[in-house]
Amino acid sequence: MARLPKSRWTPDEDIMLVSYIQEHGASNWSLVPGNAGLNRSGKSCRFRWMNHLRPGINRGKFTHHEEQIIIHYQALLGNRWADIAAHLPGRTDNGVKNYWHTHLKKKLDIVNGHVDEAMGDPIAAPVYQVSPIMVTVPAPNFAPGCEGFDYPSIARAPSFAPAPNACTRT
Repeated sequence: MARLPKSRWTPDEDIMLVSYIQEHGASNWSLVPGNAGLNRSGKSCRFRWMNHLRPGINRGKFTHHEEQIIIHYQALLGNRWADIAAHLPGRTDNGVKNYWHTHLKKKLDIVNGHVDEAMGDPIAAPVYQVSPIMVTVPAPNFAPGCEGFDYPSIARAPSFAPAPNACTRT
């Protein structure tokens, strides 16, 4: 298969993809580019639709409740971002993964005493305390044969709040 050039999606390409999907549905991604008249791979079309063009995508700031759900399910499921995103209506797996790596993982590393050398001295870093709180989360829906694990409907997840009397450098 010839390698397609990597380039930004144009507004015209977005219109072509959205029009095709509205008319034919979002399935069989390997056929979409040819049928829609796009010089893109099926993987690229799927990614563009699922993460950028699909109606209902929530692009707003993550709420404290959403952060707790991400932390809980990441601890339970690891880096299975699509399964985690299924518990956050409107959030994409890629958006959840990016938020985890750019925001939450750093907070958890600080809480757990892991400070990246690039961040510098632990005293200079923000100090957080972990307090358990109750979060209602629905049990995940998995494929048949995967339901052997007992998922609680009420889970404890850490909350991030500035520690009282946190040391600061003057």
